[in-house]
Amino acid sequence: MTTIIVPGFSVKNHEWAQNLAQNLTEEIKVLNYPHWESGNNTDFSVSKMADELVAMVGQDPVNIVAKSVGNLISATALPRIKDLVNRLVILGIPISDLHPEDPPTYKNLDVLGSEKVSVFQNDQDPHGTFDQAVGMFKNIGLGIEITKMPAADHEYLYPEEVKKVVS
Repeated sequence: MTTIIVPGFSVKNHEWAQNLAQNLTEEIKVLNYPHWESGNNTDFSVSKMADELVAMVGQDPVNIVAKSVGNLISATALPRIKDLVNRLVILGIPISDLHPEDPPTYKNLDVLGSEKVSVFQNDQDPHGTFDQAVGMFKNIGLGIEITKMPAADHEYLYPEEVKKVVS
């Protein structure tokens, strides 16, 4: 089964995605962002990238691994691809970077059900702590469990954990 990696916003996440891909054994596709090449951040749009993700999924079942803004993109696309998503891995919800209208988008995770969604949040992530992520899910009425990871960064270098979920 194909796994699609939907990385974070920064260009350094391109390398993160390539490193993760090397640790997974199935076919891998990476959603690349136009601003990585152009250098112009205005080339990036969550809704446009969600459309790209829908097109990338196509007609066959997939796993999706999404980091940071990639999980907002995935949540935005989910209603259109829910029947084709086998497993969804959410890494690092960027709570401090979200716009006020963004958190309810995560409610779309409900269309998969908790058995198909795995969420990992570093306990002291500078973009949103574990406690903040739990609070956000509670505020929007999302009953999906979040796994606390012992780190104070937004790197999410957890290939073994991801592999266990998508394999």
